[in-house]
Amino acid sequence: MALFCLFFLIYIGLVAILFWQLRSLLKTGLGDVSNIVSSGIILFVLILVYRFPIGMVRPEDFEDPPIFVAIREGAANCSTQILFKSNQRFEKKSMCFAVERSYGTYAIHGDSISLFFDTDTTYAKVEISETGETLKYHRMAADSLPFEMKIYRNELNH
Repeated sequence: MALFCLFFLIYIGLVAILFWQLRSLLKTGLGDVSNIVSSGIILFVLILVYRFPIGMVRPEDFEDPPIFVAIREGAANCSTQILFKSNQRFEKKSMCFAVERSYGTYAIHGDSISLFFDTDTTYAKVEISETGETLKYHRMAADSLPFEMKIYRNELNH
């Protein structure tokens, strides 16, 4: 939050500098080329930041598309997604009041998939149903109440 406030103050400062430059341009006339160029650059930067507040380059454009997608919709529009990539990596994304991402590797064992998280020694297990439409996500090895998730894409090689 503090970083957002800092960026917002910098943006407001650039707007103030632009107005100062434009006021100076109106006083001196259009003869000062450096003032025109600097005003144009500041205006261009302000427009870009306003138009693309989180950046122009999206990391998703450079990643492999997922070969397996399962989603669980919970209470209050909270959801959990599991995305498996072809390079034996996965991403677990929980979205409720904030986005929480976990990454790791996976290993396929018949109709179950073992998940090994990068950040800690947590182990999870996923079991695909016989119909192939849902899966059960066990948060721990001894989880007796797994989450049931709907499978939206399944291109895994069993």
